[in-house]
Amino acid sequence: MKILYIDCNVKHLNPTANLISLLFTHIADEIDHFGPGYVSDDEIKGGILKYANNNEYDFVVVGPNTNIINDSSKENIDSIKYISSYTSKNFDTNILYDFYKDIKNNINNLECKLKLLTLLNFDYYAATIDQVEKLVKSKLYILAPGIEFITDINHLDSFVIKEKHYKAKKNRISNNWRDFIKSNPDKIISTTHFVSDDEFYFNDIISREYDINIPGIKYYLRDKAVKQLIPNKYKINRDFHLKFYSFLNKLKLPVYSNNFSLKTYRQIFQKKLSNSKIVFTAKGGFGMTIRKFFEIPAAGALMVCNPPFNFDNLGYKDKIHYIKFSENDNINEFIDYYLNDSSSSIIAKSGQRLTLKNHSIAARVIQIKNALAQILKNNYLRSEWCRGEFNIHKITD
Repeated sequence: MKILYIDCNVKHLNPTANLISLLFTHIADEIDHFGPGYVSDDEIKGGILKYANNNEYDFVVVGPNTNIINDSSKENIDSIKYISSYTSKNFDTNILYDFYKDIKNNINNLECKLKLLTLLNFDYYAATIDQVEKLVKSKLYILAPGIEFITDINHLDSFVIKEKHYKAKKNRISNNWRDFIKSNPDKIISTTHFVSDDEFYFNDIISREYDINIPGIKYYLRDKAVKQLIPNKYKINRDFHLKFYSFLNKLKLPVYSNNFSLKTYRQIFQKKLSNSKIVFTAKGGFGMTIRKFFEIPAAGALMVCNPPFNFDNLGYKDKIHYIKFSENDNINEFIDYYLNDSSSSIIAKSGQRLTLKNHSIAARVIQIKNALAQILKNNYLRSEWCRGEFNIHKITD
């Protein structure tokens, strides 16, 4: 399988965005990369058609840093500002203006008929009609969570109205994306976040220094759990690095665009997960399967969580792979019980094994490669996650 991978070569704080290029490098038998940081400025200015149309590619893949379905030139400018301020790169970001315009205008003119857009970090609930119509017309295949992971907005949890993200975009929230993937299942390869090999830690939770960690941005349920914690009762692995990085960013220091500081941030984050017995997380108001639902079990901690929508479809079962936490529960009761329960280590290891088997980069390579193979044969109907299995439905079934 020969693939042309189109994107700008940058490093994010977000690990999934960093791993997409590596993912397709493993999937492909042969791969070429096109974009700032991958090829010279002269090749970028020459355009994608000149670069690509002398080669025969099975697939063209557009990476996560190249938004070809944006609504306006303003969104291109916003994307460039984001790349400039929040990623590490080795190219002049001024070249992005030409690059984005070229890819957006010519993606449909590439001789390769099979094209794939990666949208694992897309804001699904804020998708516009215009964006959806562009996808329909583009005939792109899409790497994104399937319909089994997208909740109808009429069935969202009541606490969604307390989420900052919802408040900021409540006028744009819609079922546009859900309606699109429901009507076009043959264009979606159902995929969620995944973890890399270096995110797995195998030290037993009994030997870990800290009792509890609640990592990341404090969405409503996470913030509620943090406020419930009884001071001085537990050894808490607090996220002081978040405030420190935020402080440095306010001082205009390039902490999110410097490769060393980005690596340091990830190392601190992973050390906190791997040195905590229990790690708590929770879905946001939209119920999406964020990356922490894989990072925590990969690190070998006991995951206590309010699970995302249809988490069991990914194979995770309450009291087997994680501990389910409901909105009205008290986190202290869970900590007290599972710090002293012999099943904690067993559940943590079981969750880790499942994550390695189903949701590592190696697992995603096999899953996506199998789906692409059926697309190449014109035999792909749809894919879905059900009861821990990635199922590909074929036209010939």
